Amino acid sequence: MFLVALLCWLTDTLGGIRYEWRGAVQEEQRFCIRIRIQQADRPVWLVLQEALPGGGWQESRKVYVDRWDLPKDCSLCKEGGMPGQRIRFVLQGPTARGGQLVIYEGYPWGRPPTPPSVEIESSSPPRLRVYFADAGQYLLRCYNRFGEEVFTVPIEVSVSTEMRYELPERLRGLYLIRVQDAIIGKVIAEKPLRL
Repeated sequence: MFLVALLCWLTDTLGGIRYEWRGAVQEEQRFCIRIRIQQADRPVWLVLQEALPGGGWQESRKVYVDRWDLPKDCSLCKEGGMPGQRIRFVLQGPTARGGQLVIYEGYPWGRPPTPPSVEIESSSPPRLRVYFADAGQYLLRCYNRFGEEVFTVPIEVSVSTEMRYELPERLRGLYLIRVQDAIIGKVIAEKPLRL
């Protein structure tokens, strides 16, 4: 049994691939890579993967490349990208065990915004200070301990700025303050609050 597993592992690696990078093309909402696969000792896949919020990668699209049809020019595109979206293009063997060769990894539509810093001033009434390092559109949200939304404040920032928000004096208990990027819909900062 061990010998069969070892032979499967040895025959499913990406040792014999040679390729040439032909460049990347970016339009407004489209990002494409072009490569020329010159040699491969087995069939391979050119795969587009998208980063998952909790870590890891999710396969989005793939193109099959037959080793008997080489050399071959290949292209793969990602449509509808957003700022802060991380993608990568990889060459992969016939199965997931075969390993991956990363050709491109990055943020073609720009890096995610720098998370704002959220601080609570212990004054009467308490003040919330939020520093935004990057321009953008944000939502400042407050939730009570039951997960119910207490308030939402839309914020548009054109340059780095600090915002101060005076909390109502009658607000007592446990709360969660969240800052969400309004364009990509992702929470980029949060802070628990006890009043």
